[in-house]
Amino acid sequence: MSGYKWNHFGILSQVSEDEKYIYIKNLEGKSLKMSRSSYRESADQVLQQAYGLIGSSIEARTSQNTAKWSEDVWFSAVAKTSA
Repeated sequence: MSGYKWNHFGILSQVSEDEKYIYIKNLEGKSLKMSRSSYRESADQVLQQAYGLIGSSIEARTSQNTAKWSEDVWFSAVAKTSA
């Protein structure tokens, strides 16, 4: 099992964090989380990128490299949609 799965997330409305996770939320109230411990090297970069995308339509990436992680719960990266 390898790779990543990208899914349309909608308009990013909120970004928050605690010691363990980074959270993103869209206008419809759906939220996803990212584990800080699993993504030590990139977590702060993803957090800053997400703050910069508030109000934008985004896609959320979910890693499928170590297991079939649920794209309804987890994310590992965000990107602004081109449309």
